[in-house]
Amino acid sequence: MTQRAVSLVQHSTASAEILRPLADCLQALCAACCTVSQGAAQGNGAAVASQQERLQFPAALANDCTSLLAHVRHCIAQCEASRKPLVQAARIRVKPVREFNPRFEEEGFALGRDYDPDRARAETRKLKRQLQKEKRGAVRELRRDATFMAATRDRERAVVDAERMDSQRKFYNELQVQESDFKSGGQRGLNPHLKKKRK
Repeated sequence: MTQRAVSLVQHSTASAEILRPLADCLQALCAACCTVSQGAAQGNGAAVASQQERLQFPAALANDCTSLLAHVRHCIAQCEASRKPLVQAARIRVKPVREFNPRFEEEGFALGRDYDPDRARAETRKLKRQLQKEKRGAVRELRRDATFMAATRDRERAVVDAERMDSQRKFYNELQVQESDFKSGGQRGLNPHLKKKRK
């Protein structure tokens, strides 16, 4: 049962603290077993007999106790060996950033100039900037063209709508004239009898 308890806690990080009292007890038990067996082997007479009566330890128990004590000590040593010291953040030395001496241009600073020593990378960046500039210009032109086309389309539609409304107005005026002519008997609304009736 003790062996099973040791196997349950041996993988814990605190197994050394858990198993140390057990190791002390097992060591005392092994010492008592060894004392009794040595006394029995030497044959001390009545004292040994009285000890054996008080502490009746079989030889198998002494062997089991010794092997269990060795196993517990091995687990404690293994736990203590696997521990790492706690690291304090103040003691960690950060690797400093590598610094270079600045390179000064003799002709001075020019706005928009790329001072990258890698000319291929600088040229690539320059081409990307030009591409972005061209793209923005193209989008601006397309937007301006779309606005102009929409305004032209609206003007043309307004002209067509105005012509249609004018033709409708003329058509309705013509219908009204015909209706009034029909009601006046062909005199284009100048029938004096109808005028009297209206009054």
